[in-house]
Amino acid sequence: MFTFLTISYNQQDYIIEHLESIKYQIINHKPNNEKIEFILSDDASTDNTVLFAEKWLDKHNYLFDEIKIRVSDKNKGINNNFLEGLNLISGDKFKYLAADDLYFIYNIFNVINNNDVVFSTTIKFSKDKLKDLNEINDFTSFIKHYFLLKYKSINFFKLFLKSGKSFSGPGAFYNLDMMDENIKKFIYKYTWIEDRPIWDYLFSNYPNLNFKATLRPHILYRIDDGISKDNNEKNKDYIKDKIKYFKENTLFYNFPKYLNPLNYFWKLIYYKSLKIDMSNSKIMDFNNNLEQDLNKATEYIKYIEKSALEFFNSNIKNNEEVNCV
Repeated sequence: MFTFLTISYNQQDYIIEHLESIKYQIINHKPNNEKIEFILSDDASTDNTVLFAEKWLDKHNYLFDEIKIRVSDKNKGINNNFLEGLNLISGDKFKYLAADDLYFIYNIFNVINNNDVVFSTTIKFSKDKLKDLNEINDFTSFIKHYFLLKYKSINFFKLFLKSGKSFSGPGAFYNLDMMDENIKKFIYKYTWIEDRPIWDYLFSNYPNLNFKATLRPHILYRIDDGISKDNNEKNKDYIKDKIKYFKENTLFYNFPKYLNPLNYFWKLIYYKSLKIDMSNSKIMDFNNNLEQDLNKATEYIKYIEKSALEFFNSNIKNNEEVNCV
């Protein structure tokens, strides 16, 4: 069974688009005889996120073999919300994603296969800049993915993470077996930052970690909103948690940038990637696909938005249950 785990908090404006992207995946890519589970883990939303999801699921329950909805009694943070949802998974494969992001057109069911973790790059998008995906996703956005395509050393990426660097969180796929009680305890140490602890734990504790990077993007990452934005009500809590994490898990945290030797090391690596690594065959393939995928993403987002709007107008717009938020 494959599980779609959606974590949400006050995302009524995007939840239907997110669900429509799950529908696209199931209709176009679901393997024969694969059972599908959907879990919504909501962190005590104060808007219509859960109601909109329930309305959509009522109309589309034929897509799923299992549907589970859990709503927290109070807002407890991203990590608790993620882990509570994770504990509800019945199947052996899963992908978790925030309710404002989208699954892209490429098959997600076969991404993880026999790997422990797979990193798929993400295409960033914004509703206000739908025509400017090339601007939002400039060349430097993908340098870290070049590292994943080229380097296979666990120690290289341990240093990468200990230097405070990161991968694309929404694009990461994990083998469910890796999500054991030890990693859950480590994630629980933090409240608003769940992806970095996962990577740090995996690369630090599994010397034979089986990881790879994909040549195609599988996730569209929305940058309009989110906890890392200054206008988000939880941003201050997120910043505090992020500082706590960096203090406890990164090297030379208290050093000024100009005295931190790792800054110079990574500048050299970045420069090498920009000037030299373009001849790497996997990176060349990735870059050749990228322009095409950006164009496909523009059309796909329009399709998803149209589908979501049609559902909203037909099933929710005039519903008396909807709260004006």
